[in-house]
Amino acid sequence: MRIASSPDRRSSTADRRPVRPGAVALAMTIAIVAAACAGPGADDEVSSQDVGPPAVDAAEGPDIPDVALTTFEGDATDLHSFVGTPLVVNFWASWCPPCAAEMPDFQAVSQQLGDAVRFVGVNTSDAADLADDLAQRTGVTYDLLRDPDGRAFQAFGGFGMPTTAFVSADGTVQRTHTGFLTRDALAAEIERWLGVEVPS
Repeated sequence: MRIASSPDRRSSTADRRPVRPGAVALAMTIAIVAAACAGPGADDEVSSQDVGPPAVDAAEGPDIPDVALTTFEGDATDLHSFVGTPLVVNFWASWCPPCAAEMPDFQAVSQQLGDAVRFVGVNTSDAADLADDLAQRTGVTYDLLRDPDGRAFQAFGGFGMPTTAFVSADGTVQRTHTGFLTRDALAAEIERWLGVEVPS
């Protein structure tokens, strides 16, 4: 195991610069999310049988968080602009194998439901070029937003990737689910929490 060397204790105090609390919080968030997502064998090809940590669910009920985001084209927006239609909000990143594994199924269900349920993918704490590449490779065509500093992810109580929120048409977060979702599991969550039937 490679261990990082300790800083030289003889360094002068002049070299010790204060660390901004915001930077520390962001770094900790990224580290926690990466650890929850990666797990053993994260560098291997991911199949539907080997897609990361067990799912963890939590019933919710607050209004959808008001956090500034941008579209993949660079326009300012937020999730409140999508209120009025039931929403599936999926937080993902290019460095998360389970995220990539479930995205084609999200795309398929999104196309099945059409205007009945709106899907929004929120790319979190990621490099824009890598996110763009994954979106193209997985064939996702629903709305994609950027959350570069992870604020929206934190506002939803996220702690692992992928995280999916189910939001009713009035903007109430009905459910958040952390972990990989198969097509059937996604359909079941939509039917239970959003009251919309998904064709089999």
